[in-house]
Amino acid sequence: MKKFLLTLFIVAGLTQTTQGQTEIPCEQKTWVVNVVYEDHIDIYHSGHYLTNPREENVITWTVTDNQGAIIAQETLIDEDRFDFYHDIPTTDTMNISALLINEVAGVACFVDRGYTRCFYL
Repeated sequence: MKKFLLTLFIVAGLTQTTQGQTEIPCEQKTWVVNVVYEDHIDIYHSGHYLTNPREENVITWTVTDNQGAIIAQETLIDEDRFDFYHDIPTTDTMNISALLINEVAGVACFVDRGYTRCFYL
């Protein structure tokens, strides 16, 4: 009987811990830009790490200039980094947006120029 109660408490504790860690708000699922070289940019998206199952994460990246012309665009599955080469001066502005969708988790997070919007599927 003692083993049964101990097992029950352990299972209940693990269930509560797991449930408490499943949902991270979209506001915490943002990206960080790293300029590697003058013509190369690497972007890391924390949403991939914070949304499970990770292999179901699909992130669509779009990078445009101020006139709306696309500099880089790609959709990646199960990847937390997006890097690309460009030929515009580093003094020009690049607008970066990322849409993370995980249908299994029922979450879609859109990050655009520092603004985050979250949608639950």
